[in-house]
Amino acid sequence: MSLSLKFSVCETSDCKSFVFTELTGAYNSVTNTTGWGSPNPATTDAQSVTLKITRGDGQIFNIDMKTLYSYPSSNTTYSVIIPQTSFGYSSSQKIPDQIMTFQYSVTINTGTPPIYTISQTIYHAFNCQIKCCIFSMPLNIDWGCQSCASESIDNFLQAYALYHSMLANASVGNITQYNNELNQLQKICNGVGCKNCAN
Repeated sequence: MSLSLKFSVCETSDCKSFVFTELTGAYNSVTNTTGWGSPNPATTDAQSVTLKITRGDGQIFNIDMKTLYSYPSSNTTYSVIIPQTSFGYSSSQKIPDQIMTFQYSVTINTGTPPIYTISQTIYHAFNCQIKCCIFSMPLNIDWGCQSCASESIDNFLQAYALYHSMLANASVGNITQYNNELNQLQKICNGVGCKNCAN
């Protein structure tokens, strides 16, 4: 089999960056026939490496992963942190909740034509701020007063169910439904005073 790129992104706990890890790995005739190395191209055959980020608002940013972070890599434990300033946000700004599209592309030049490009595209949902709100909601419920806590409990249960539905839609790239559910969650969170999560 030929080379097949794999990678992951994961939002950092401060909501201001993400961790990028290439998971392609090294070629192994039994366990990883699509990895880097003979008979597939080597990492040194990479002429250029780009991570194209498309934000939820449609803005596009291209990061030179070869120059800035020494990719590609067959080491699946090698990760880098990419700050929000690399894709259009200020250094003090948390990444807004949204689905972003990531396309990781490597142009291969083995020294003999043709030069060609391979890529992989994934969707990733950034939910740091809405997650902060939902998981802080139980802290504001008076669990000892069933009658006065009923509305707060209903809000939490609805938000919790919507949150997991939103994650499911994100995992399959259903951006429209994700955005609809995110909007509903933001209305719930604004109503219960979770705005501190956006600070």
